[in-house]
Amino acid sequence: MKFKEPTGRIGFDWKPETGFTDDTLVYAFYSRGYKGGGLNPPFSPGVGIVPVSETFEPEFINSYEIGTKNTLAGGTVQANLAGFYYDYKGYQVSKIINRTSINENIDAKVMGAEFEGIWQPLEGLRLNAAIGYLKTEIKSGSSIDTFNRTQGNPNLVLVKSSSASNCVVSRATAVAALTASASNPFNLLGVCTPAVAAGAGTNIGGTGAIAAGTNVFGLAGIPGVDGLVSEGVPVDLDGNELPNAPEWTISLGAQYTLNFGDWDATLRGDYYKQTNTFARIYNSGADRIRGWENVNLTLTVANRDMGVEVGAFMKNATNETAVTDFYLTDDSSGLFRNVFYTEPRTYGIWVSKSF
Repeated sequence: MKFKEPTGRIGFDWKPETGFTDDTLVYAFYSRGYKGGGLNPPFSPGVGIVPVSETFEPEFINSYEIGTKNTLAGGTVQANLAGFYYDYKGYQVSKIINRTSINENIDAKVMGAEFEGIWQPLEGLRLNAAIGYLKTEIKSGSSIDTFNRTQGNPNLVLVKSSSASNCVVSRATAVAALTASASNPFNLLGVCTPAVAAGAGTNIGGTGAIAAGTNVFGLAGIPGVDGLVSEGVPVDLDGNELPNAPEWTISLGAQYTLNFGDWDATLRGDYYKQTNTFARIYNSGADRIRGWENVNLTLTVANRDMGVEVGAFMKNATNETAVTDFYLTDDSSGLFRNVFYTEPRTYGIWVSKSF
């Protein structure tokens, strides 16, 4: 596979003279970025799935950013503000299916603003703050949610497969399979195996599922309605949020330094908070991750002449247990979620000597 695309960045910096700042920089930039496509892992035959593309497409981004950086009050105040807009074409997302990870492409847009400020109101005291606003939206794309393959359609039945991936069949097909299993229970193992590939990609009449072939237990008398097997009902992703994109983030920090002759003692605290996010592009209730916060503390005592520093730290001082992310496994491993948590409260000390 070969991918060739032009990329680059163009923009300007401007330092206007203002009457209310010591120094001001205004900037605006446009960038075009590119990430190559690639090959999806091969799949073993036997599961009647909507064919997964053997490749995934390249990802493109058109990025627009405008902002300003300012120094005020004799250098004791810094105030920066930026706005941005990202337009993605072929944004690459992954999911686990058939015991492996595949990539899919969607189109999306991201817009937001960031404020960053630093203030030194008196000698030894330093305050900082950063606030971010983010709005993400999937513009086009669809995908099958392995956690909810039928999407609540009462005419469809989820069937456990003898292979890696489960499948979806019509209710009549499920009944036919159960009838056939009365004489031989092992017949149920073939429900997700299509007898032929004809009709792949067509809609199952009135059910909303995409056919990938005729099931071995199909009812031939009702073509297009019964006897078809599929991976499931594709979910329209238009309007959904991108994963791990909190609408609001806030970061606050404060530190104070005291001088004792040749020694400096600095006490610092940092606070971070973010709002709710989603772990997956489907944005279901099970995908929601609650907002969380974190507090870190440090104390350092240093002698500049001797090159000695002694410090103590405490991370996650409030001992908050929060989920920061998770991913969903596939059917063969029970669709469990592999969850990532914040680290527990951690504290310690250090001593360093420079020569």
